[in-house]
Amino acid sequence: KLEIPDAKKSERRQRLRDRKLVMAMVAEGITNPADLHDDFPTGVALPIMEVLHRCRSNPPTFSSLENWTPAAYALIGREDLAELKHSSMAFSSNRVENVGCAGSSTSDIDKDGLVPLESSSSMLFPDDNRIHEVGRLLRSSRPTFLRVARSVEVSDHDYERLKQEKLSLLCRRVLALPLGRGMLTLGTLEPVPAE
Repeated sequence: KLEIPDAKKSERRQRLRDRKLVMAMVAEGITNPADLHDDFPTGVALPIMEVLHRCRSNPPTFSSLENWTPAAYALIGREDLAELKHSSMAFSSNRVENVGCAGSSTSDIDKDGLVPLESSSSMLFPDDNRIHEVGRLLRSSRPTFLRVARSVEVSDHDYERLKQEKLSLLCRRVLALPLGRGMLTLGTLEPVPAE
């Protein structure tokens, strides 16, 4: 049987207490940490601010058992996670509505799984379009077409050879797209503790 050292156990207990305090503050309607200085004495506000700082540096993940709301993430100063949680909640509710509708059309623009990654990166880096451009390049849900311009002086045999070369190049590019998407999205997965 594997024993966890006491330091790790106490750290885990402290983290759980901190997160319960944040959830209790949200339940009481405290949404702005700046209000703590006005509403509470310094001896009470400082330890609470320390709890908020610890939770900000180590927030719970979306896959954890603790179900934090976007307001809790906003309280600890992680507006990026609050927006991401809000958009994931809206996405899951839309998905449930779409599954419940019989004969609903599949007008989902996210057929490759890159839209959540693009939206989260745009929240963190609003002026940086590199992830959006990589997502556009790696999107394989749109069909690709083989277009080969034919000059007047090119013979039929040479034209067929040009089409074969272009088709071979196009096939290599299309077959490399899943590998590129995997490389792009691998770091965004939440690890499962059992793996």
